Amino acid sequence: MDDPSPNPTDAATERLRRALAIANIPTLLLVLVQMTGATAWLEDPYQPSRARGMNDNDSGGLSPERQAAVRSAALAAILAWRDGRPAIGDCRPLARPVRANAERGDGRDYSGRLRRHHRS
Repeated sequence: MDDPSPNPTDAATERLRRALAIANIPTLLLVLVQMTGATAWLEDPYQPSRARGMNDNDSGGLSPERQAAVRSAALAAILAWRDGRPAIGDCRPLARPVRANAERGDGRDYSGRLRRHHRS
């Protein structure tokens, strides 16, 4: 009897888990807003601290428990998208954190640029 081959979906999920384990938390928060439409990810207790200097701010200044919650929610959202649930696709909620993340704060609306990029 032949051994069954590994399930490619399980292997892809495991690769995704490994990638999320080292992913930048502020970026994952933006992914969660984009994929779920839940802007609560941009508020306390998940609002990341500002990066200081040239720091990548990978933890976003969040506790390990909060980081784990973000990574778990990102995994669930990405797997749901992979299984056919569409991402929300409204980039307007992302304009504020993109501005904050870039520390521009100049009031420009980046949603049009984000929407064009998202479609390409």
